[in-house]
Amino acid sequence: MKLKANAKLNLLLDIGAREDNGYHQMRMIMQTVDIADFITANFALDTPLTVTSSVEIEGENIVTKAVKAYGEAAGLNIGGNIHIEKHIPMTAGMGGGSADCAAVLTALDRTFGKVDKGKLDKVALFLGADVPFAMVGGTAYATGVGENLTLLSPLPHCYIVLASGGVKDSTGAMFRRFDEAKEQFHPQIEGAIDCVNKGDLKGLCGLLGNSFAPLWQNERVQSICRFFEQKGSLGHSLSGAGPTLFGIFTDFEKAEKAAKEIKNQFGWAHICKPTAQSIEEI
Repeated sequence: MKLKANAKLNLLLDIGAREDNGYHQMRMIMQTVDIADFITANFALDTPLTVTSSVEIEGENIVTKAVKAYGEAAGLNIGGNIHIEKHIPMTAGMGGGSADCAAVLTALDRTFGKVDKGKLDKVALFLGADVPFAMVGGTAYATGVGENLTLLSPLPHCYIVLASGGVKDSTGAMFRRFDEAKEQFHPQIEGAIDCVNKGDLKGLCGLLGNSFAPLWQNERVQSICRFFEQKGSLGHSLSGAGPTLFGIFTDFEKAEKAAKEIKNQFGWAHICKPTAQSIEEI
């Protein structure tokens, strides 16, 4: 089985109160986009599991954990071969690992069908806060740590230019920096949800925001944001805890010009589009 695993962007991300368990309550508007990894899976029972990737991955891969967790829930000893063809930048705030994990869970479910939806949802959340959304995709409002999902109207047709704001600290360190900040930013989630459901792309782009964004005030980020503005983006923001920045355009030529100039100066840029789902079988 071969699956396409689409990346995600946080159109808006609002960090709420820190709970006693150390996790923050989150409110996010999430969107899948068509930059994707490709997962090829051949499963077999009672055999070793081999996972390979087109890029080197440190530590135990989340895909290995996904197979183990599903196997435990299903009461099966699952092995076989999985290959990951990576195109989503790693540690970029775009949910690449979560998308890979969701693709493998989807492949396992279609192959064995031994876990009911309630259990599968719990397995997804156990594997990571972004995995429940990666199992669904499209446009959604997420709360909790990301597990409570409300589907929203699809995003209108547009082009999204991606760029990298540099090297980030670990996600945990970014949350600590947010907690220690004297002033904290909270985007207007409710107004943005209303814009999404009305199909008001311009209104949504005027409300884009991320609570981590004030922690990314450096010359590179400011230059990329200027490129977005000068080339006619409707709005721009940060995804996840960074470092991925994105600008939203309705005109492909403007998006292409922005991507070209960013790539020339900073080495990487990519144009993508919104998708209606996260995992697609090929």
